[in-house]
Amino acid sequence: MSFDCPIQFEHFNPSKEHDQDGISMFRALYRDAKAMIADAKGKGAYYIARATVEEIRELGLTPTITVSVDHTSLPELSWSEVQKNDDAAREKKWRLAELMSKQIILGPLTAIQAQQS
Repeated sequence: MSFDCPIQFEHFNPSKEHDQDGISMFRALYRDAKAMIADAKGKGAYYIARATVEEIRELGLTPTITVSVDHTSLPELSWSEVQKNDDAAREKKWRLAELMSKQIILGPLTAIQAQQS
């Protein structure tokens, strides 16, 4: 596993408040990349990367449509699953970070930069 990935495994740490059903991903068919960053709540810089459902499933993750047709969650990386088995989750987060780092289509941008461009 490479430590020089622009997207680090920590970026996939679930939040207790927001990731009860798993960390979020959005379907490219329904969401504009720049709009996703502009809508971001955090103050940091964001990357947008594209992966197929098949690539994500090969990592042992299960993209599941949850809130709306454009939103999916990864239940294996929910707050409660990571608390139960951090070692397995850490491996999945590493592999996801490596995959996504190879497929960046936009970023790093802050929400403010995305709103201004």
